[in-house]
Amino acid sequence: MKQNEQPPKWAIKMLRFICHPDFLEEIEGDLLEKFESDCRDENPSVAKRKLGKEVFQLIRLNIVFNVGAYTPDIKKWVLLLAIALLFIAISFIPFLSGHYSKLAIGASALAQMAGFFGLALIPVGLVWLIIELRKSNYRNLKINRWQNGYYLSLLAGIPVLCFLSLLLILAFPEMNGIEWSIACVVFAAMIVFLSIRIYRLKNGVLNNFNTAPLYLILIPLVAFCTKNFLIEKVADTSRSKAIVQSGQIIRALDKYYLENGAYPGSLDVLKGKYLLAVPCPGIIGIGPYEYEKTGETYRLSFVQWLHWGATKEIVIYTQSGHSFIKGHFASFDTHYPGWRYYWND
Repeated sequence: MKQNEQPPKWAIKMLRFICHPDFLEEIEGDLLEKFESDCRDENPSVAKRKLGKEVFQLIRLNIVFNVGAYTPDIKKWVLLLAIALLFIAISFIPFLSGHYSKLAIGASALAQMAGFFGLALIPVGLVWLIIELRKSNYRNLKINRWQNGYYLSLLAGIPVLCFLSLLLILAFPEMNGIEWSIACVVFAAMIVFLSIRIYRLKNGVLNNFNTAPLYLILIPLVAFCTKNFLIEKVADTSRSKAIVQSGQIIRALDKYYLENGAYPGSLDVLKGKYLLAVPCPGIIGIGPYEYEKTGETYRLSFVQWLHWGATKEIVIYTQSGHSFIKGHFASFDTHYPGWRYYWND
């Protein structure tokens, strides 16, 4: 073959870069054979342009990644879907009916934070996924620790564990003994699970498709979408339920006022004659109602934890419907007379 009939080096290098190893030998042989034929039938410059065009046309998922060779067990896909749904469920726990729990609020905050801080893991997951898809489909072939995902798992796992440890320490003063014990058990289980998985990668061989990078991509995206598009909608429902639940307190206060000409100094005064017991909001993420007498009227309120970005939402009832709240950065009307809610840093 003459010097001017040599295939362009850039095209061959590009072909070897984009083409999956399973197809490279056959495709490269066919393209070079066609190139030689084009050089005989036409001039070399035309043949080079055709070769370059054909190489660009090979940039397809199946050629680059050999997608069809990687079919993870259906159980792995079900597990991935289940964990994504679990993150959504954990994010929603504080807005469900039940007894107030700081542990539930902490778990929801953690799940929602995965939608912000976890975005930094997506590039790692994408690189890891590309490596997984680019692996040759030969079993029991020794590969380096970048190819088997060991170093990438450390790059993702160590910051996550350090971040979780910091959160656990910061949350300690806010939790009671049982909640702290549960949090420690869950955290320890996560450490053991991740350590085992990372250790297996350390001495692993080129084998089945590893779904770990899919978790690094999917979980942060699910958490991000949940926090930014769903949380406020479910918070509207839980806020409304807590407001409706407070109706019996307001009626008792009005009855007390009619009989005594003034509002009581505390809700405890209502127990017995006006209320059997002071009701609770009945929402996991909402603490007890707070009552404050203000001159000749009063203020009834509750705090709903919303998400980690807007630390808390203070929902207040006054007969005027307006109240001064220090430090709030936004306030909103509700559909209920006298009620308004404020977002505080």
